[in-house]
Amino acid sequence: MEMMSKIILFWSVYNKNFTDIEEWRNYTFKPSNLHLLAYQGHEKLKNNVELYTYQKCNLDYQNIKLKDANDILDYKTAYQALNNGHSIAHISDAIRIKRASEIEGIILDIDAVPLKKFPNYDSWFSTMPCKKTGGFAPKWGKNKPPMKIHDNSWSGKELTAFPVKVSYKNKNKFNTLADNIINKLKQKPKQSSDEWNSVLWTVKDIANNDTTAKVFEPIYMCPLPAWLGKNKCYSLEAPTRLNGKTELFGHTLPSIEEIFDKAYCIQHFFESAFNKASTLDIAWNNLSESTLLKKEYNYIYNKKVIPYKIKPIIKNKFPIYIPSKSRADSRLTSKALEEMGIPYYIIVEQEQYDDYAQVIDKKKILILDKKYQDNYDTCDDIGNTKSKGPGAARNFAWEHSIKNGHKWHWVMDDNIKSFKRYNKNLRIKCTDATPFIVMEDFVLRYKNVAMAGPHYTMFVTDKAAHSYPPFSVNCRIYSCNLIRNDVPFRWRGRYNEDTDLSLRLLKAGYCTIQFYAFLQEKITTQVVKGGNTEAFYDKEGTLPKSKMLVQMHPDVTKLKWRYGRWHHIVDYSRFKYTNRLIKKDIPIKKGINNYGLQLVKK
Repeated sequence: MEMMSKIILFWSVYNKNFTDIEEWRNYTFKPSNLHLLAYQGHEKLKNNVELYTYQKCNLDYQNIKLKDANDILDYKTAYQALNNGHSIAHISDAIRIKRASEIEGIILDIDAVPLKKFPNYDSWFSTMPCKKTGGFAPKWGKNKPPMKIHDNSWSGKELTAFPVKVSYKNKNKFNTLADNIINKLKQKPKQSSDEWNSVLWTVKDIANNDTTAKVFEPIYMCPLPAWLGKNKCYSLEAPTRLNGKTELFGHTLPSIEEIFDKAYCIQHFFESAFNKASTLDIAWNNLSESTLLKKEYNYIYNKKVIPYKIKPIIKNKFPIYIPSKSRADSRLTSKALEEMGIPYYIIVEQEQYDDYAQVIDKKKILILDKKYQDNYDTCDDIGNTKSKGPGAARNFAWEHSIKNGHKWHWVMDDNIKSFKRYNKNLRIKCTDATPFIVMEDFVLRYKNVAMAGPHYTMFVTDKAAHSYPPFSVNCRIYSCNLIRNDVPFRWRGRYNEDTDLSLRLLKAGYCTIQFYAFLQEKITTQVVKGGNTEAFYDKEGTLPKSKMLVQMHPDVTKLKWRYGRWHHIVDYSRFKYTNRLIKKDIPIKKGINNYGLQLVKK
């Protein structure tokens, strides 16, 4: 079961009416209607939320836990800082950042209304719209660089904002930031705003140096500009300017439809300290139905069906495993899945754990049980004189998925650079879990499919583009395998385990499916150091592995010299006729299902 990252909120009330610290400490605050809307949004999504406060509040939510902020920053220190003139927003930053750095949590503003589950990236950052024209428009350049977008998906020319997801890789930097804020709170506040602007400058610096982080465009986390005055917000306007056409300061305001389509949450600024605003008492009945905020209310409280589709966060059904050896530095498949926001496990040997733990979240690392290596059938008689290959780790993954209640699992080589959609002679890079979900759904239509996976990009050529079907049946599945757990086979062989397993499944009457609609950008054998390149091919070439397969399956395999090295040639033709796909008796909707795929220009 996937663990949800905790969301960290903060709220306490302070004003000059408090004359005694204990009076402030024992005050019971009443959440505003906007805060209640946000709370209900978290409850609707079953988010795991911690709300820190120095005061009391009567909350009755299953998924929101009230926490004492005094556990992080002494309430006497906080009260003195407020009396000295520090903003409570700065205390909020200190509390939230400190706690999130401890548990790798999500730092979120309390008035941000959640619409969807937050994405699965280990580390992600948000941006908010900046003015593109006028005197306050940032002048991007050497002295004011934009945010670094490590996947090159957009320019990065927007302002850094919360929410932020802290990861194992940057949690120490966030912890240091929290400590620095706390130290500033213990001093007299300065008149300049630069002291507190430095919080977001530091967050930006952390993001720019975290090459694994996803940086979201404003539409996803903070779609509304903060350009209006106190107690005002574009979400309150009727008629609304959120129509996808209104241009302000060179920025086009998104439409309400686009916000519901793309945004994970909506930040509101009419109660924010950013605008020096206080709590605004909203009467839902007085809000126009055309306002964004009223539509948020209707959606979260199920008051009315909104005319916009909230796209769910898509997740693959079955776990992904990556056996890896001596590739902590390159870890191409791991990086590809991180970029796509897809959870996975990476299986490593005990002696290499520390190398991988420096660059991958420890929760994702599984140490290979040596008994799988000891009991592994290499199909030869040379024992432990050289590496046994990845088959033992693949069997470990198989059993791990069964123990966790899964009926299928994915196992992937560790040198896959990306996954692509192939359509109309274009190979388009995929940025989420859609390709895996489509392949999973497709194989589940049939009773007798035992293994499936995407073809290699290198084998899908432009010259033959017209001849490629969406998929082919009953051939070898390699490097990225979706495997049915109840088949009576396991990995074996020092080499060519994927071909051997494919053949044994086919000979037993099962079917395999190789997809052309989705492809894997697998790096060519012997190019990336580590793995089998280091264990076998650098020393002995490809002849031994090809010979072994011929010995294991002489009825369908022969040896041949091609492209400067030895290859095994397998004849799969007989299985095209003997093994037929058997459909399950399940309803399938007519028409084309594109699974929400969209072609986006970089």
